Amino acid sequence: MSEKNDGREFPSGNILLVGGSGLIGRELEKRLIGAGYQVFRVNRHSSSHHQHSSLANEICWDLMKPHPDYGLFADFKAVISLAGAGIADRRWSAKRKQELRQSRVEVSRVIVSTLNQPGNEGVRFICASAVGIYGNRGDQVLTEDSPVDGSSFLGRLASDWEAEVAQLVSGNFVQARFGVVLSSAGGALKKMLTPFRLGLGGPLGSGRQFMSWIAIDDAVAALMFLIEHREITGPVNLVSPNPVSNREFAHALAKTLHRPCIFPVPGFVLQMLLGEMADALLLSGCRVQPKRLLEAGFTFQYADLLMALRKLLSQRITP
Repeated sequence: MSEKNDGREFPSGNILLVGGSGLIGRELEKRLIGAGYQVFRVNRHSSSHHQHSSLANEICWDLMKPHPDYGLFADFKAVISLAGAGIADRRWSAKRKQELRQSRVEVSRVIVSTLNQPGNEGVRFICASAVGIYGNRGDQVLTEDSPVDGSSFLGRLASDWEAEVAQLVSGNFVQARFGVVLSSAGGALKKMLTPFRLGLGGPLGSGRQFMSWIAIDDAVAALMFLIEHREITGPVNLVSPNPVSNREFAHALAKTLHRPCIFPVPGFVLQMLLGEMADALLLSGCRVQPKRLLEAGFTFQYADLLMALRKLLSQRITP
């Protein structure tokens, strides 16, 4: 269904973005607006009790408690939550782990509680999750049908996160399990650029750990695909169909930047610098396939890593 405006076709329904100020959210908002959606963001910091803030297309909502105006959400086609404190922004102290949990699990609980109110049954809920839910599985090929592993902090966090989403009574939800999202504007790739540009890049630890990645253009396109394909519910892996080892990734990035790849970083060095986070994010991995997206007919624009890196860095490489 679509609505007409000045002779053009527009998708019907509003989209609410929670956590829309991050790397993925900013790009998704631009693409949604370009496609004709009406996009609203949550303003979490206003003390106002009015449903809309003073800024256009913003909704005031303290995400620690259900929104007081349940009827507001009946007109939304989908709520997309990308909320979550940066997983790699700082070392994992006990306090930081609680922040990571609150910003994901507790926020999702409040969103679902709100959407479970009468009148919101038609609202689709797409919530971020992570492939960390599978744990460190070596070279085992994993799909949405594979068992999850809650033995690690990341595994427990993602499992609890998804459990809250699954409480949506309508069943109209997606748990979007993101791999490493590659963008030259931020995230993991941007952090790697400086050492690799200086010729100091290399594999991390053994380099054998698998890296399930997705180019940001494909990540955003997949989210938009999931908005419209309402028959898809439950967990969906947002990863390229071609995961690579950390060693392969390092060599591909070095090749794209025309630099050597001769300085591996020992695992113990990363553990000293980053603590538990090093093992969870850098020295372990999983080999994940986007089975459900492929079966639904989604086409990846950047399925190949070298192609993705060349596109992402084409405007940043000095000839």
